[in-house]
Amino acid sequence: MYSILVGWLFSFCAYAGTEVNNGGGTAEQNILYAYVNLEKMVSMCLPSRFCELDRTQEINLAKIGAAIPQELLSKDQIQFKSEKKNPGFFIVDGVERVAVTGSTIGSQIFINLDLIYSQGPGFTTVAMDIPSAAAMLVHEIGHHVGLSNDLVGLDLIGAKVKSFLLGRSQKIYHSSDSFFKITATAITFDDAKFGKRSELLFGDGRSIVDATKFLRAEIQNANLCSSLSDSTKADFTIDNIIWSRKRPPYDSGREGMGLRGRLVIRCPRITEIEIRTTYDVEVKIATSPWYKNEKVIDSSRPPMVRLVNCERESCY
Repeated sequence: MYSILVGWLFSFCAYAGTEVNNGGGTAEQNILYAYVNLEKMVSMCLPSRFCELDRTQEINLAKIGAAIPQELLSKDQIQFKSEKKNPGFFIVDGVERVAVTGSTIGSQIFINLDLIYSQGPGFTTVAMDIPSAAAMLVHEIGHHVGLSNDLVGLDLIGAKVKSFLLGRSQKIYHSSDSFFKITATAITFDDAKFGKRSELLFGDGRSIVDATKFLRAEIQNANLCSSLSDSTKADFTIDNIIWSRKRPPYDSGREGMGLRGRLVIRCPRITEIEIRTTYDVEVKIATSPWYKNEKVIDSSRPPMVRLVNCERESCY
């Protein structure tokens, strides 16, 4: 049995994004992540009974999904602004909105920086998560495809997409009293167009780091698939993630923290029939202090990945 370990260093950088289109914080990056992956999310939801769409909602979500490829061609479509700095910009019918947009495909979508973070326990701040961001974007793109006359209907479609995505993802928080809560999120995509695979993200309240391509590269380079499969196309799904009890060192002189879970290696045959091999996975991240006992991520450093035989050494 093997384990994959991923690590990176932590250091301080700016907490939140600034105007305009400078997504510096976790909420902004979650929104941008949802934006570039929205087609996959909608494509998964549409045929699934777990999305619980009625016929009208299915037709409208299909319209939204069909527009996404063209939306993505728009330059700098997602913009971030503050209502406090731009009084009245996000006020619609006397209510401050989290986002506003136009009525045609490709119209810019303006996100209200003042409403994408909320107060958490103690002195912590909670960022808008990916499922919530996807729901918001579904609503806004609905305006682009002629659905502005049914705002409640758009809200319901967005809520169902959000609920569906929450069932396809797992997010865990590291148990510390740090202002910057270190998190890990695993999201599994599964549909006919994009296939089944997971993505693994880490955050600390200011930024997110996508470890997916590093895990995928290590799996492919390790040549874990049989001779009947194409290892260069191998992929993975991951679930049951939890923080490890031990704190493995990142490298000499640096602290670390570990995350483990169940990893399924997906090895496509030439005939497109997949072989599934299950491993244990451990993700090791390096930590360094920012202020007192707080830890933050240095997103400029790539995750480090290696395979470990858990039968020969303790992974947890």
